[in-house]
Amino acid sequence: MSENPMAGPSIMTLIRNGAKFVPCMKSTQEDFLHYQTTCPSIPSFTNETCTYEEYLWYACNVENLKGFPYQVYRFIIPMFLHAGIIHLLTNLMSQLYIGIPLERKFGSIRIAIIYILSGIGGTLLSAIGLPRTGK
Repeated sequence: MSENPMAGPSIMTLIRNGAKFVPCMKSTQEDFLHYQTTCPSIPSFTNETCTYEEYLWYACNVENLKGFPYQVYRFIIPMFLHAGIIHLLTNLMSQLYIGIPLERKFGSIRIAIIYILSGIGGTLLSAIGLPRTGK
């Protein structure tokens, strides 16, 4: 069985493609960046461990981290990025049963504004409550 229960790509693939991952969205304590951690399957690393800064460098898909990635696009992309086929199908079903009647009643523009603001707001609120380390 895949490491992703939603029948989709690995967690690291999702993170590297813009999924919500708090350490890529807000600052990480400078002293924490030098801690040793287990590296994921990173082709460029030959060791089983690396510094947390190297881990974030790979996960956040950046060349020069310096402790403050601030990747604000990660507040928008999770609305459109699905964890797998099961996640996609359940979202589509709920949008068909709930979204279409709402769109007919309130109009496409209103529903689009509510959808986008709700997606960004939900990502923001969950990012506030999650630790900065991602562990």
